[in-house]
Amino acid sequence: MKSLVVSLHDVSPLTQSFCERILLDLSELGVHQVSLLIIPNHHGRAPVAESCSFQRWLTREVEAGHEPVLHGYFHQRQRRRADPWFSKITTEIYTAGEGEFFDLSFDLAKKSLCDGLADLAFLPRKVTGFVAPAWLLGDAAEQAVRRLGFVYTTRIGCIRIFKPLARKSHELKRPSDFRAIEPLRERLWRELDLKGRQTERGLIPTVCERCGVSEVKSRSLVWSTRAAWRVVASLYWNRSLAIAMSDAPVLRVSIHPADLQHKPVWRQIREIIGSARRARECISYERLVGRLCV
Repeated sequence: MKSLVVSLHDVSPLTQSFCERILLDLSELGVHQVSLLIIPNHHGRAPVAESCSFQRWLTREVEAGHEPVLHGYFHQRQRRRADPWFSKITTEIYTAGEGEFFDLSFDLAKKSLCDGLADLAFLPRKVTGFVAPAWLLGDAAEQAVRRLGFVYTTRIGCIRIFKPLARKSHELKRPSDFRAIEPLRERLWRELDLKGRQTERGLIPTVCERCGVSEVKSRSLVWSTRAAWRVVASLYWNRSLAIAMSDAPVLRVSIHPADLQHKPVWRQIREIIGSARRARECISYERLVGRLCV
């Protein structure tokens, strides 16, 4: 069966009330597994470690079946006067200064990750996934993510898996002769059972032989609500993307708390998820990745 992965970004004491309403709405749509992307100290103003009420609420949600995911530490990237033009465009226009892990060094990234895990240590289960704010994860920071034992991360266009795949999945390498792709795909899906677990037809990860990272291509739906023109553009883009991905093995829907405040955006999100639920199993990133790993 095809999969639907719904993630709720920017979960923190600052956004808790919106997150509660979003999860309630999703539950009414039949979505009971959501990947919750948690900010340990949102913009330096909302430390999770100091909010007992937030800890209690988040613990209940995790115990109910939602997945906790580390989502940066502050989420915000400090603006630098000497930033090159590309960095300014990426971190100030593409995202409003939220690319915290865009160009962190290995050591700084490792410290932020360790601090974040320590702040989430109250949770009743281990955190296995990390998603960088705005999906902006530099090479050095990704090395720190891998070194600390995270199983996966996501980017806007893919899911990157650091844990070894199951034996049959690990053999799914890009053939040198592209004409061989379709016969190879059919043969693999006749043989592939991933230890007896049902998998999505067509979900074939590519494996980088140099770094050992596996990648599942899947473009996430996501809305931008910072300006009226962004809302309009998001509505048109995501409607087209949802249609284009209707037959894809994985459909990713990324929600932000601010989406709830824009009625056309929230209505579209509900419609897309409600429609997808009829033909897809809604699971977390962790569960999706677990089906492919050893």
